[in-house]
Amino acid sequence: MSEQRTRKFGANNGVGLGWFVLLLGVVSIAVMVVTGMARSGFPVIVGIALMMAVVWAVAVRPMVMTRGDDLVLRHAFSDVSIPLAAVDFVQVRLFTVVAVGDKRFHSPAVGRTRKQVVHHGARSESTGGDPSLADLVEEQLNELAVNARRDKLPTEPITRTPARVPIGVVVVLALVLVAAILL
Repeated sequence: MSEQRTRKFGANNGVGLGWFVLLLGVVSIAVMVVTGMARSGFPVIVGIALMMAVVWAVAVRPMVMTRGDDLVLRHAFSDVSIPLAAVDFVQVRLFTVVAVGDKRFHSPAVGRTRKQVVHHGARSESTGGDPSLADLVEEQLNELAVNARRDKLPTEPITRTPARVPIGVVVVLALVLVAAILL
């Protein structure tokens, strides 16, 4: 690919609710600290922090992006990197589906509503003729895949890497919660 640009497509479903839950968690912890319940309610505070970490990983972190010549599907606890030249097609339904040979990779980050899928098929018909985020993601990624195949870019390897930060935060908070309850 001539340009090494990064394109990011953040989640379009559940992110607002995710941020609301995170804000609610911060407010809850702040109220506990201000009212002096932090010592006696330490397990509750850690439990809230654990819940916030899981909500961030599941609702806020997922993303579809291109990085150089790769399509990256960022999930809650792992990232899948797929060379664009290996992508047969990208289709956005309730979630994003990336076809590579006989394999399918899914991402919850970008999707259509059930109503859009049922009433309009794979493509949504938004008001005013403007394409939805799902339409743009599908079109741009398919175009990038066609260009990558045309340029004969590498088709290997497909890699799945663990997301160390979310895994680490959740594991540490879970261990602290267990220790706080038992001690």
